[in-house]
This record gives sequence, structure tokens and C-alpha cells, in this order.
Amino acid sequence: MTANRLVFAAPAALLITLSLFFVMTRMIHVDLPPTMTVADLPRVVINEVIDETPACGRSCRELTVPDTVTPPPRPVAIDHDPATNPTADPIPPSEIPTLGPVDIGPTTVTWTVVDRDMQPIIRVEPNYPPRYLERGVEGSCLMQFSVMPDGVPANIRATCSNVGFEAASLAAVARWRYQPRVVGGHAVTVTGVETTLEFRLRN
Repeated sequence: MTANRLVFAAPAALLITLSLFFVMTRMIHVDLPPTMTVADLPRVVINEVIDETPACGRSCRELTVPDTVTPPPRPVAIDHDPATNPTADPIPPSEIPTLGPVDIGPTTVTWTVVDRDMQPIIRVEPNYPPRYLERGVEGSCLMQFSVMPDGVPANIRATCSNVGFEAASLAAVARWRYQPRVVGGHAVTVTGVETTLEFRLRN
């Protein structure tokens, strides 16, 4: 019985072994690149000889140089008389007049002194107090001050219908500037200047 099994098993085992060998051969097979010949290799030229044949080819014509060159004709000579220098000056020299000493007497400058009254130059309007503006309160301030020789107000006093307008009026008049009064050529102080500032709401 054992011998019969061996007879049938041996061919089967051989067949399986050959099949495995064939499969393993196909799995490890690698396609090699095609073999390159000398004709397939790129051609590299290091010192190439340049053909000196002209690019125009057969259309170029051979240039010929003449054996002798004919010189151009000489310029024609023109006869003329040389210029003669005049012996006398045709234009007489101009005579320079002689100027005598100039007598410059003393100059007298007369200054005329003009008296003038003071004139306002800068006048700044007072700022309306915000709280009175919101409430609609109106009023006025009688301003009394002096104008100094430099045109700056001094000794400023305010008499207002409402005390809330006094600070704004004093600050505005302090920024005013005047052209001072001139008497006898000198700026003088002007006292007792009065003006009224009105605080009115626009309708």
C-alpha cells in the first residue's frame, strides 16, 4: 500500500516542484534595457573645424582690386589781388568830454509828523457760555479799558447784565489789538475806552 502511494505521489510532487520553480523564475525575471550600439551614442565634437566658405554661396562675386588708381583732378587756382591795408584810419577817434568836479551840497530831509487817533486792528468775538446758550439766556457787557502805546488793552473792566458773561468778555478784549494814538510823533496811552459786547441768540 505504501509503495502504491509512493508511485502516485512522486510524479505529483515533481509536477508541483516544477510549477513552483517556473512561477519563482517569472517573479524574479527583470527586463534588461536594450543594448546600445556605437551608432546610438551621441556625437561630441571638441575642436570642430569651421568651414570658411562664405555664407552667400555661389551668389558671391570675386572682388578685384585695380592695379593703378587715378588721382582726382587738382582744384582750379583763382587769381586775386591781395588786400591792401589802409594807411589812415577812416573812422576818427571819438572825443571824450572832460567833466569838471560836481558840487553836491548838503541834503536836507524834512520829516512831517502826522498825528493820528487809535484804530482797531484785531478784534476777537467772545465765546458764548455753553450753559447760557443751552438755556437761551441773552445779555450784554459794558467794557472799559485803556489802550497802551504798544496797542495792547490794559485795566480791562466788565459790567455785565449777567455775571456769567463776564469771563468770556474779559478774555476776548484782552486779545484785541489797536494802532495806538500818535501825538507829536509819539504813541500815547488812551484811557476811558468803552465798548459794549452783546450776547444774542440767532433765531
